[in-house]
Amino acid sequence: MRKLLYVFLIMVIVVVIGLQFLLPPMLNQKVVDSINRAFNPTSSQVVITSVPAAKLLIGNVDGIEADIVNAKLKDGLVFKSIHLVAKDVGFNITSMYGNKDFAPDSVGSGRLEGVLTEEAVSTYLSKKLEKLDQAVVRFTPEEVALQGRVTIGGFLEGTITAMGTVEIKGNTVIFAPHKMSLNGTNLPSITSAILKEVPIYNFDEFPFPVTVKEVEAQKGSLRVVVVPVSK
Repeated sequence: MRKLLYVFLIMVIVVVIGLQFLLPPMLNQKVVDSINRAFNPTSSQVVITSVPAAKLLIGNVDGIEADIVNAKLKDGLVFKSIHLVAKDVGFNITSMYGNKDFAPDSVGSGRLEGVLTEEAVSTYLSKKLEKLDQAVVRFTPEEVALQGRVTIGGFLEGTITAMGTVEIKGNTVIFAPHKMSLNGTNLPSITSAILKEVPIYNFDEFPFPVTVKEVEAQKGSLRVVVVPVSK
């Protein structure tokens, strides 16, 4: 009987060790594949932490950390980089073993920090803004500039330059103009008629549920911080 008990214990130990080595790489690959389908990045790296790994069998993982380069969203906006950290993640285990993408059901705590370049935002807004052609954005810590070609009332056209700040409104990052000029001449009286607040990105459209928490204009780029939202 004692010998059988020893054999049983050894088998349990072997299984536990096996799970520790096998399950995290399986989930890791699942998350990488899901990220690649959602963002079509240049590259992506994922680190899965789960001790013991057997917790993955019941749909729980201690931590997920991911780095994504050139993350392309469906509507065309490209993040230069995204760094994601999520802890105490709950998920449906069928998404791990089936053909579905990995989709967390709950996140104890998490943070996603993305970086948008001036070029990426300029290209994106050029396609999105109807009243402004050839949009160019410049980011600095002190102020944000948005410039482009406009036609006013069919009789006046030129280069509009708007100076303002980036802000959060609801779950959207916006550009809020404070002053504006046309061909170098200030236009304080008709600023709101030409260019009101400009939505840069609505995070309700992000590949998975998030809430935007911080936005910061830096020299040449825009840093955005969001947190995952549990289902």
